[in-house]
Amino acid sequence: MKREVIPEGEAVFWEKIRLGVVEPWYMVEEDNRWDAATKWKQMKYPYPLLIFARRIDNDDMACLEMVDERVGDIVLIHGWTNEGFAVVGRFETVEEWLTMVEQDAEEY
Repeated sequence: MKREVIPEGEAVFWEKIRLGVVEPWYMVEEDNRWDAATKWKQMKYPYPLLIFARRIDNDDMACLEMVDERVGDIVLIHGWTNEGFAVVGRFETVEEWLTMVEQDAEEY
């Protein structure tokens, strides 16, 4: 995945990792990012879903929904289901997603 498609919030996320406030989430290294919609074609999801973050304790992944080569929403999926994956959340902004990550960190 090209660097340009990562949300501006990535720098904020990395800073929060440095401060230790986002566990159980971690940023997936660029070389390990992949398209969930391609991996699980049976889902017939209409757009590429580029994985950029995962939880360490389950199969939840945060994806960039790529619409016409632009980042749309951040889509939260649960992978490796019988159907391939399930959409379990959607965020219009990085800030909304980071708020959920911080809530997860508090509960973790």
